[in-house]
Amino acid sequence: MPRARHSDLEQALERYCADHPNAADSVDGVRRWWLADPAIPIVDVEAALDALVDRGMLDVRRLPDGTRVYFNRASRAPRN
Repeated sequence: MPRARHSDLEQALERYCADHPNAADSVDGVRRWWLADPAIPIVDVEAALDALVDRGMLDVRRLPDGTRVYFNRASRAPRN
């Protein structure tokens, strides 16, 4: 998929995270709820999420069943 498409997805995810600082979900949940488009190829969603993990905006945890859960790093920021 062209890099521009991933950039569009990254921007949409950034906006969602700005509006939902406690957001956390699986790749499919992100596609369905954060992006509201279950037709987006899962590999594109994963690539956008991984780019945001690399940039430090999101964190990812693997559950015992192997499911990856992405969450907004802002929700883990220390509070004063």
